[in-house]
Amino acid sequence: MDMLDHGPELMSDRRTEGTDRHTPKGHRPEHVLVGVDGSPSSRRALLWALDHARPGDTITLVHVWQASAVMVDAGFAQADDDRGPRSLVARELARARQHEAAASIVIRGDVVRGEPRHVLAQLDADTIVVGADDSGLSRIFLGPVAAHLARRPGCVIVVVPRSR
Repeated sequence: MDMLDHGPELMSDRRTEGTDRHTPKGHRPEHVLVGVDGSPSSRRALLWALDHARPGDTITLVHVWQASAVMVDAGFAQADDDRGPRSLVARELARARQHEAAASIVIRGDVVRGEPRHVLAQLDADTIVVGADDSGLSRIFLGPVAAHLARRPGCVIVVVPRSR
């Protein structure tokens, strides 16, 4: 996995309980993964994670991608070209850095090739935050990623609904 860094001070900042001025005593910093894909639902998930972050927490924005077989076969894309996914994560990191919580948390970006529901389920985190599917079906069913994550034991899964 490749880590995108939005500043050397954040990549080297490994906070632990009560060891700096940002981490309240008695708070164990949490690692929160946020699935990002540039959609309105993933932006709501990111905002939710930032709004609920506590000082000392780490939020990792994760974009999981696969090259389209049709596009690769037609010669319009290369299977290993991750420039688009990296650019998307860089934009979302820039957006996250503007949030008021950014000064007291660690924010990272990660680009991973694979199937989103399987990759997100395998990554280490205390909490995984994803946005609800923006289709009309989201009121009845969870999207495929959220439904798959809901079966993961030992991790809090937050599915942020579409705003009304």
